[in-house]
Amino acid sequence: MRNWPNKITRSYFLIALIAYIPCVFFIFAFPEYGGDSRVYALIANNILNGCGVSISELGSDICVPHFGGNQGPGYPLFIALIWSLSGHSDLAVRLVQATLYIMSIVYVVYSIHYYTSSLKKAVLVGLVLALSPLHVAWPRFIFTETLALAGTLWVFGELIISLRCKKLRMLPIGIALICVTFIRLDAILLVLPVAITAFMIHKPLDAVKRGLIVAMILAVPWCGWLVRNAYVGLENVFAPEYVNLYAKAPGLFSWVGVWSTNQYSSIAVIFPVYNRSYDKIVVDKDAYSTPKERELVTALLKELQTYKNKPFPHHIDSNFSLLAKSRIKADPFEYYIAVPIKRIFNFWTNPNASYGWPGFGNILTNQDRLDIMEAGIIAKLILIKDYPVLVTGRIITQSWKFLLYLGLLLTLWLSFKNKIYTDWKLIYLVLSLVFARSYLAGYLGLLEARFSVTQMPIIEIIVTLVLIDAFSKWKKSRV
Repeated sequence: MRNWPNKITRSYFLIALIAYIPCVFFIFAFPEYGGDSRVYALIANNILNGCGVSISELGSDICVPHFGGNQGPGYPLFIALIWSLSGHSDLAVRLVQATLYIMSIVYVVYSIHYYTSSLKKAVLVGLVLALSPLHVAWPRFIFTETLALAGTLWVFGELIISLRCKKLRMLPIGIALICVTFIRLDAILLVLPVAITAFMIHKPLDAVKRGLIVAMILAVPWCGWLVRNAYVGLENVFAPEYVNLYAKAPGLFSWVGVWSTNQYSSIAVIFPVYNRSYDKIVVDKDAYSTPKERELVTALLKELQTYKNKPFPHHIDSNFSLLAKSRIKADPFEYYIAVPIKRIFNFWTNPNASYGWPGFGNILTNQDRLDIMEAGIIAKLILIKDYPVLVTGRIITQSWKFLLYLGLLLTLWLSFKNKIYTDWKLIYLVLSLVFARSYLAGYLGLLEARFSVTQMPIIEIIVTLVLIDAFSKWKKSRV
């Protein structure tokens, strides 16, 4: 180590090493797949077999083109590339995505070092990111979360450097946005902090010009992909798998959207419909506004069970659509204000989210999860007794998350009230992402806790920087 070029290089290497250790532990000790993994693997296999981006079952006589699975085509293409180089190794996929994630952490550390001219601050931020329990476990999955984290950190690193240079780095930001949006469609939210950064650095007209250049860089491959979708005959050129799912039962999902305020109540309906296992649909007991509605829904679901393994019947879906419209008309405040607020609160505070750590998987049914969400402390204590290791993981992640939220509140108070941190630029970028994500949760019903993952390291960065400044000023005041 002493023969290394300098202290900075050694610091970056140590952060990468510290970040890699927990990732590798989770990869080897708890490798896992998820519901979306099957779709990504299927498309990757079709790509390698010459079928292209398709969700046709392997060995089919015909390759039916597809948009890209549940997200864009980026992650299946990534899997196919790694498989082609590793002999179809899932371990290689996990290790490579972990490496890219760790590289993004080091890049953010570099950007903060450049921005603050303080290696100490950069290293402390790097250590927080490297050890944060909210994202170290994701590389064990064949999921988009790890690369989405890496792409988000990459974009944020470019924005930090842009602020320091006082010039928006259009080409690298555009390339980073291309990569991350092809991996996860909701990464398009990152254009908001990019736009804010442009206006913080440049005069309005210059900001618009540079923003348009970034938009054009991002648009080129996406326009190419949409043209491909039209050329191969897709009915809808922008149609991820979940869009197709909602199109199969729009009335039912409209009704669920009237009352569902947490991910478990919506999943308990959506997944069975996706699998055409209508007999496994579970409706939250608080879903109904009147006994008459309960009676009608019970009858519809009973009839629906006779269509198991068949397409969702139109006449049943129409009845759910009418129920949704009548509920909205009867109480618009509940639908437009109260329910979105509840969703946003549940989205950010979900006490049962595992954040990639080993969870209950098939141990708990959809009904079990709903019961636990609504149960008191006694029911949760019973879980600790029955599953001590799994619950301990939840306690670690949830404790860190709520400490992080308290840190964010303290950060805003210190920066606004006591002027501890006078550079609000990074705070604006963080808040823009938080508000944008909250909107998607509240009004579009994207409630799965994993959708909040990409915001967590960004919050950790600003909280760490502000608390470092606060501690330094407190220490100086004591001298």
